Amino acid sequence: MSYVRWSSPGKPWDYDSDIYIYDDTGGGITCCGCQFNVPTHAEMIDHVKEHIEKRDAVPVFVIRNLMECQCDEPGHLDGIERHMRQ
Repeated sequence: MSYVRWSSPGKPWDYDSDIYIYDDTGGGITCCGCQFNVPTHAEMIDHVKEHIEKRDAVPVFVIRNLMECQCDEPGHLDGIERHMRQ
């Protein structure tokens, strides 16, 4: 499953995205452009925030979707609370 794909508005999606993030069949979550793989959604949220700081185009729904999927991970409430404070 992908959380977000590369896109320009209207081509093919209705959002702008410089990142492509997906659940890797080999395990974990991968940021395709960076070739960066992490085992947890919380770690990928931190990575997405680095993209935002670099002013890469990141759709508003990406962090929300990663946070929703994070609920199946051990210690997920700690991660959600930490991200809500930031």
